Amino acid sequence: MTYYDVDHAQQSLVWMSENGQITRQIYNDLYNIYFSYADGNDAVLVQYVSGIEPDFRWEAMTAHRFYADGSAAEPDTLAADTIGSDNIYAGVAFDEVNNHLLAATITAHALQYPTDYRVQLIRYENGAITRLAPWDPGAPPAQGYHYWFTLAETADGGGVLAFQAAHPGVTSEVRFRAFDADGIPSDAVHLQPLDPAIQVSGLDVTIYGGTVYAMYTAQCFDNPDLRGAYVLGFPLSEILAAQPDRVESPQDISLIAYPNPFNAATRISYSVPAASDVSLRIFDVTGRRIADLVSAKQTVGEYSVLWSGEGFSSGVFFARLSAGSYTQTQKLVLLR
Repeated sequence: MTYYDVDHAQQSLVWMSENGQITRQIYNDLYNIYFSYADGNDAVLVQYVSGIEPDFRWEAMTAHRFYADGSAAEPDTLAADTIGSDNIYAGVAFDEVNNHLLAATITAHALQYPTDYRVQLIRYENGAITRLAPWDPGAPPAQGYHYWFTLAETADGGGVLAFQAAHPGVTSEVRFRAFDADGIPSDAVHLQPLDPAIQVSGLDVTIYGGTVYAMYTAQCFDNPDLRGAYVLGFPLSEILAAQPDRVESPQDISLIAYPNPFNAATRISYSVPAASDVSLRIFDVTGRRIADLVSAKQTVGEYSVLWSGEGFSSGVFFARLSAGSYTQTQKLVLLR
């Protein structure tokens, strides 16, 4: 188990035997641990951090593995992104099945009444990171929001995303969307109406025996009788019935850098959707090309390269990836 130890002002990680005896305890400087799980005798802590700069937001999700002897592996960056100033971070969700992690980050546009929500699914197993194509979970109610994102994985690698959609005091419901092992969402949505007078304060979902079970806690200032914990369930097949037709096409390329902002070096990770000539170049704000990091023919897969900002002053730069007919650009911020 892991917890934040106030006395030490550090995160505590504890190994325990079957009879409840503590076999090892270590402290570390990690913070914002959103999820933790056991992978055999290893412990994996998932850290999510975000920040706000004058003209953009940034987010990063990192997996930290600790071995039974207390030593630690190099952390793995599951997600790292910069988000424009007109975006707001909305939620993060995790589930762990059979010693691997399924995670999601959710972002949306606008600071008030967000629209265009985006779900990014990430699978993490044996140190391998698979980022699935992002998708839209659906629009929130007018003048409303999506809250309390959580997910559960099915035995075949798919899963269910659950979240509250609400216009506070007017309408409220819990929505469920299924997706397959490739991250492709089903068209069907299960809706569970809620009393708009209550405020959901927690939501969890699990799948067992072909049934989706969800539990949510609620509070109501006007009616104490509505406070409490609620459980609901419905057949998983209800939201698997409508699967959209697939169009076989290469996955979009992905391009992320972490850390970003950075003050020494940043690791730029990218995926190649089809065997092609690949170039990865760095440009300054004037459009001048200042570095060629990759120029080669590469096969389908994920790659990474380190770029050092040595010799450059603080400022904004751009990494531009080209792979065949696909291109993508990532803003880089160097802080000295």
